[in-house]
Amino acid sequence: MVGSLTSVDSLLKRDIRLCKRHFLLATLVLLAASEAMVLCFAWSRPAPVIADGQEYRELAQSMITDGSFPSALRAPGYPAFVAGVWAIFGESLGAVRVVQGFILTLAIGMLVVLGLDLLGWRHRWIVFIAAAAVGLNPEISYASTKLMPDSLSMLLVPLVAWLCIRTIRHSWRYGIALGAAMAAVAYVRSEQVVVPVLLLTGALAVKSLRRRTLVGGLLAGMVMLAGVGPWVWHCRAARGYTGMSCACDANIFHRGWYLSPKGQIEPELRSLLIEREGFPEHFSYAPVRRLVSDTLTDGVKHGNELYTYRTLDFGKEAHLYKALGRIGKENIPRHLPRFVRDSVKSYVLVWAGFPLDWLWSYGKRVTFRQMLEQRSYLGASVRVLSRIVWPLTMLVGMAAGLLSMLPASSNQRWAVALTVAASISFILPACLATPSSRFRTPYDGVFYMLAFTGMAFIASRMRHSSKGSSDHGV
Repeated sequence: MVGSLTSVDSLLKRDIRLCKRHFLLATLVLLAASEAMVLCFAWSRPAPVIADGQEYRELAQSMITDGSFPSALRAPGYPAFVAGVWAIFGESLGAVRVVQGFILTLAIGMLVVLGLDLLGWRHRWIVFIAAAAVGLNPEISYASTKLMPDSLSMLLVPLVAWLCIRTIRHSWRYGIALGAAMAAVAYVRSEQVVVPVLLLTGALAVKSLRRRTLVGGLLAGMVMLAGVGPWVWHCRAARGYTGMSCACDANIFHRGWYLSPKGQIEPELRSLLIEREGFPEHFSYAPVRRLVSDTLTDGVKHGNELYTYRTLDFGKEAHLYKALGRIGKENIPRHLPRFVRDSVKSYVLVWAGFPLDWLWSYGKRVTFRQMLEQRSYLGASVRVLSRIVWPLTMLVGMAAGLLSMLPASSNQRWAVALTVAASISFILPACLATPSSRFRTPYDGVFYMLAFTGMAFIASRMRHSSKGSSDHGV
């Protein structure tokens, strides 16, 4: 009897080892395929350097040339990353794209680690499929070749989420690494710090987690402040503003100001902006959400001062951004229903799939009507799948996932909490700036996990229902 039990135990252990080996092999194949896709885009058809990317390149060049950071608009994290890559490999855009490709591959691996911690080993293939949906998405692979901080966000978001959950559930000592990761997030895209803050705040409501969360959270906060403190102090002392960047922190609009031709605040600046932006003649008192370009600071006369684009006098540039912010802050309370309506519309558009830049290349997008006129039915089908089918499928799957996880284990409830925190964290940039799927993609892996869990739940319920019907028929 003892011998047979030992034999069964050894067989079970062998099966577990084989399962782990197969999952590890599948994950390595996924990471290799993801990296290969990024390298194909980087070498054959990389994204052009335009708009924001051009500014990031110039800022990185300034940091290498004379150690300056001539911008009050941008946070310094991503330009510093580009400057570091160039310091090692030379000033090559190809080197940045390759390194960003490796970072995206690490992000997929980090997503697998996070998913296994959230859903457990039993749901490993749901985690794998979710990671594959991100790693094999050509839109995300193509985006990683842009000179933009998206690849860093793809890695930092799951890393911060994983460290936060480990801090809450296992040991306050993870708070040290969590604080360092949060500081890195603040330097790259500060609104993403909302994720760990929401998770830590929510965990304080659970009595059994309160002490560990409080100690780990305080430790993480101190480490984060130690990381961002020097830059914030430098900005306050030498640059004329307090925060990672003046445009975000002073205005809370991230360049998405509400403009109108009439108002008590900054009338001259308001008129100049409207003239430069080319608003239509029927533009009335009602404000319009508009992404104000960086170059509007070039030659803008405000009072007795003349501002130039990325002047080394950061105080003047910061003063101008604060004036722009005051225009928006005057308009929003006066037209709050319109602002809420525009914000909801913007948030919905962030969920509307992907822009498909990899298919048509950035800046050469074709409208759906043009596709039909040109009989480009394949492109039209892809647009419908991306813009309509994908969002609806995701929302239905996530709703089913929420229902399936509510009575589940505490591990899966953490997946729900993380999904909610992720959704809230991009409300601010989505509602206060122009809508873009870039705000959502760092969280897509978490959304996929919940959606695929929901789809598995729906399939299981359908099987049970059909089985019950057949048994009843017999």
